Amino acid sequence: MLPLLAPQTSSSRSPAPDNVSRASWIPAVAAAITIAVTVRLGFWQLDRAHQKEVLQAQYERMRSAAPVELRGADPHAERYQRVRVTGEFDPRYEILLDNQLNAGEAGYHVLTPLRIEAGGRLVMINRGWIKRGREYPAEPEIPKESGVVTVNGIVDRSDRSLLELSTETVQGKVWQNFTAQRFRERNGIDLLPLVVVQQGESAQGLVRVKAEPEFGILRHYGYAFQWFALAATALVLYVIFKFKRNRAPAG
Repeated sequence: MLPLLAPQTSSSRSPAPDNVSRASWIPAVAAAITIAVTVRLGFWQLDRAHQKEVLQAQYERMRSAAPVELRGADPHAERYQRVRVTGEFDPRYEILLDNQLNAGEAGYHVLTPLRIEAGGRLVMINRGWIKRGREYPAEPEIPKESGVVTVNGIVDRSDRSLLELSTETVQGKVWQNFTAQRFRERNGIDLLPLVVVQQGESAQGLVRVKAEPEFGILRHYGYAFQWFALAATALVLYVIFKFKRNRAPAG
């Protein structure tokens, strides 16, 4: 008689070698990717914090310095520098920068070019904030300043990164974003590559824009800590998983 063979059940079969090897390296790769990404993001936030610290130091240095006379022949004023500029406003090229908040209310920043008395070049002046009218999107009535004026202000850059939700970024005097380059391309007029944020008492219905920036340095350090904590958590979880796997009985 032929010997009887015991039937093999699925529970008595050993896992295929490919499945075993795959199960061993997938957690390691996932942990490595998670740790690499979160550590990289943590260092990126630290780098952002250091950049903001440099800007804050520059701002503090410029704030304590005496204002300088801004002339058309010397357009390389530093950011946050206190300046004084004399000339006449040219309302023909005035811009209303939309979606600007003041005390929770929506409005515009009024940007009016000023032709510098010494040199004749134009520099953009942020004269202040004005509330949207009830007829929005119709433009509100903007107060005018005529004749030679002297503006005291703080230099800001005009090359900010643009976030534009529509291709219609310019509608009459209302712009969604402003750069000196865009102004030159649209009007064919040379403009100094900076904006002077006018300071002093609010006047003619305009509210002066706060020149002191919010650097948010501690916020970047907080984000960096969170990313590094996630990296540490991923490492600890992988070590625990590996330890339990190695102690698990074979079978």
